[in-house]
Amino acid sequence: MNNLPKTLIFIADDDEDDRYLLKLSLQKSFPKCLVRFFENGQELLEALHEEPASTLPQLILLDLNMPVMDGFATLAGIKGHDSLKVIPTVMLTTSDNPCDVKKCYSIGCNAYMTKPSNFDQLSGMLSLLQRYWMQIARLPNRSLS
Repeated sequence: MNNLPKTLIFIADDDEDDRYLLKLSLQKSFPKCLVRFFENGQELLEALHEEPASTLPQLILLDLNMPVMDGFATLAGIKGHDSLKVIPTVMLTTSDNPCDVKKCYSIGCNAYMTKPSNFDQLSGMLSLLQRYWMQIARLPNRSLS
């Protein structure tokens, strides 16, 4: 993995402990990854709209339950915007509610994952997620959108 290009991931999660564990897990799984954290969906959407297309993230991770703007509204804002909707957006949340899963997929999430209960499981999940979205899946060239 050391020869992979830098990957930029945006993460919106209001829980400080979860952000810390996500940061440690990502550093462990792929140290060349650059991560920007946001405490709510509004902050994330504002950053996405300010970024030039060349510096948009390759992956977005969203929590569902956040203040100001929750994951549902944030997801709708991403998937409703032509230049943002191609960014893989994964719900990473503690909710295992089937209604939440269904609603997220109906809005357009690319995957829905329940946060594991321990660090090793989280690291493994993030490693698989990164491998899939950055190495296996073929994504559209954003300069063509």
